[in-house]
Amino acid sequence: MRLNRKRLLAILTVILAVFIAAGVWRVYPLTQWLPLAGLSLLTFMFANLALDLRPGLVNSLDSSVVTAAYLLYGPLGAGTVASFVLPLRAYIRDRTPLVVVVRNMAAAFSVAAVAGFVVSQAIRLLSGPSSMGWSSTAQGFFVAVPFVVLMNWFNDADVALYYALSKRMRFVDALKSVDSLADMPGNLVLAILGYALAVLVSAGSWVGAVLLLAPVVVVRRAFRVYAELASMYASTLGALVSAIEAKDPYTKGHSERVAGIARKIGAALKLGKSEIVALERAALLHDVGKIAIPGRILQYQGRLSDEDYDLIQQHPAMAVEVLAHIDYAQELLPIIRHHHERVGGLGYPDGLNGDEVPLLSRILAVADAYDAMTSDRPYRPGMSREEAVRELYRCSGTQFDPRAVEALVQVLQGEHGDALDDGAPRTPAPSQ
Repeated sequence: MRLNRKRLLAILTVILAVFIAAGVWRVYPLTQWLPLAGLSLLTFMFANLALDLRPGLVNSLDSSVVTAAYLLYGPLGAGTVASFVLPLRAYIRDRTPLVVVVRNMAAAFSVAAVAGFVVSQAIRLLSGPSSMGWSSTAQGFFVAVPFVVLMNWFNDADVALYYALSKRMRFVDALKSVDSLADMPGNLVLAILGYALAVLVSAGSWVGAVLLLAPVVVVRRAFRVYAELASMYASTLGALVSAIEAKDPYTKGHSERVAGIARKIGAALKLGKSEIVALERAALLHDVGKIAIPGRILQYQGRLSDEDYDLIQQHPAMAVEVLAHIDYAQELLPIIRHHHERVGGLGYPDGLNGDEVPLLSRILAVADAYDAMTSDRPYRPGMSREEAVRELYRCSGTQFDPRAVEALVQVLQGEHGDALDDGAPRTPAPSQ
């Protein structure tokens, strides 16, 4: 009788479980199986809670229980607790396919066990075997922190490798997209919880270990509210962008593309993270003032009258009026208002020049112009990459900031891996 795929995977899962159980049986006496089972149960409970330390960063609290297992029972204990419970939770709660469960069991065991092995060996090399105990709070904490950091980094690398193979991405790009736990405050919180759990379990206080959940749930709720507010902010941005595109369907996707280009220019110029975030958000909303402009003007394919063109030029100021009463958009207002100013003057709406134009506005102007030139319109095809860059260089120093133009060129060269045929000189984009 032929075995179907699910039955075969189930058999492989049982075999893998037997091998791990046999290894645990040989290493740990029967008296330690109950604590391991208790930690596995705690992992199952903690895995359904997440500590939201900031929007976009979610630390699963099961990492703390696995850390306690490492402190008490070493790398194999950590791998055992991680490998059985986490895939089981995914299968029960999310109905994860068995093939993924098998893969996750192996990955969870490997990530936790290898992280524990590396930390243990590093401590032995640095301080000798006698240093492996954690009789003091400081010792236990300083063992827990590198374990949590390594385990989370190894997990990021594992997920990135999976994405890179399944979605045909570069590993480096995939790693950036899943780098959710390279956050030291988050790792410190998980390490502290892991150490506290290890102390309670070693003292036989399982009730105390369970009660440790109570303050964590309270803190989690506070961060959850903060994350929900951030989510509402993102939804507001999305709604405003959709409203813009509804008025002018030919520019659909323009705001998102400009935001992506602006973010890359900001990174090339070595801007701070907060500046890049503000730049990206401003790019998403830079045309929101067009909501107040009649659709017949936005979609007109011929030459605009002076009156209509004057109205178009008011859209940055109109955007500020639209966003003026939204508290979390206040820092974006100067960026949006001045993204059509020119470094040589003669821009709008205020006729600023040079450094009077905010740097983020100058970057946004280059990103906006590049996407507009390379996008198709009903009345003209989009320019090629080379043609658009030539135009940016032609207007560099009069309309556009030369540093932002050069930074965009570097971004394009990095993405396409070739030189741009524009005849322009090559100078590095200076850092800020």
